Amino acid sequence: MQFEKLMDNQKAYIRALNAWLKLNLIPIESNIKEKVSSPPRLVDPPIKNLLHAWHDELERLPIELAKTAIKTFAEVISNIVHLQEEEVNLRRRCDETRRDLSRKRAQFEDWHQKYMERRAALGEDVNPEAAEVQNVDPVEDRKRAIE
Repeated sequence: MQFEKLMDNQKAYIRALNAWLKLNLIPIESNIKEKVSSPPRLVDPPIKNLLHAWHDELERLPIELAKTAIKTFAEVISNIVHLQEEEVNLRRRCDETRRDLSRKRAQFEDWHQKYMERRAALGEDVNPEAAEVQNVDPVEDRKRAIE
């Protein structure tokens, strides 16, 4: 929209300059010897040719193509920003999960060490019937939970 406004304002500026020149251009008589009764010659100033060339070039510009390209570029940038925001969120979640896993592994290692010390202190065969009833090893259970 801003590009379109820029092009419209450029054209309006050229039209305004042209109108100003038409209103304010006073022909300067270079030949004093000419008769006063003869109409003055109109001499186009160099700026008038510049304005016409500028206007013609603006008319030839592929404005619609440029507007479409700018819009497409803005959409691509918007998509990239959206994807980067998603990546940042995923990375944040991954870091939180990694910290949580490290904490749980540390807790498991502490528990496992204490469990093994208690087991060694009490002896493995303290209650063989209870061991048969409980076929589930608590160490394996906690390892699976962490995995």
